[in-house]
This record gives sequence, C-alpha cells and structure tokens, in this order.
Amino acid sequence: MPTQDELIQAELDGTIEELEAKADEQEAEETPDEKVEETEETEEVEQTTEEVEQPKEQPKVDTKADTTTDKQSSVMKLLKQRNEARAEVEKLKAQAKDTADLEARIKELEEGIASQELEREAAKEKADFYEKYP
Repeated sequence: MPTQDELIQAELDGTIEELEAKADEQEAEETPDEKVEETEETEEVEQTTEEVEQPKEQPKVDTKADTTTDKQSSVMKLLKQRNEARAEVEKLKAQAKDTADLEARIKELEEGIASQELEREAAKEKADFYEKYP
C-alpha cells in the first residue's frame, strides 16, 4: 500500500506530466511569434515545477528519518520505563520479604517476652507460696 508521501509524489508527477503535455500541444499548434511569447510562461512553469520537485524530495527523506528517529526514541523511553518499573517491583518485593521477616522476628520476641513474663509470675507465685508455707 502506498504511503501518503508516495501518493503526493504520484499526484505531483501527474500534474507535472499534464503541464508538460499541455505545453507540448500548445507548441505544436502555435506559430513562431506565439512561441516567443509563451517561452516566458513555459520558463515560469518549469521554474515552478523545479520548486515543487525540490522541497518534496528532501523533506520526504528527512520526514522518514525523523519519524524513524522519533519512533526509536519513543521505544527506547518505553523500554527504559519498563526496566525502571521492573527494578522498582524487585525492590518492593525485597522490602516486602524484609518486612515479613521483621514481623516474624517481632512475633518471636513478643512470644519470648510473654513467656518470660509468665515465668516471672510463676516464680513470684512460687516465692510467695514458699514465704507463706516455709
């Protein structure tokens, strides 16, 4: 499928060909005096044709290069963002694991403290019992 640039190029080529065909037809029909008058108009048409042809070729290449460069830079940005997001996910996973480990340790310490408190209470009750009943 032709690109928009190719369609524009084909349209411009068709227009140029039509102008050249008309100029050829007029030259065949004209007398030498009319040809002299038309030379200026023909030069103007040729100059306009050259002006139309020159800009369309350069920007066409530049546009494709710019578009490709823009697409490549967009892809690179997206890849960079994806990699950053993956790194952030890994970082959060590590933090979650550390948090779980710390919570487990806190639970162990709390159980240890509760156990020690129970032992102290038992020791105190035992001491109170021996004070009452020596």
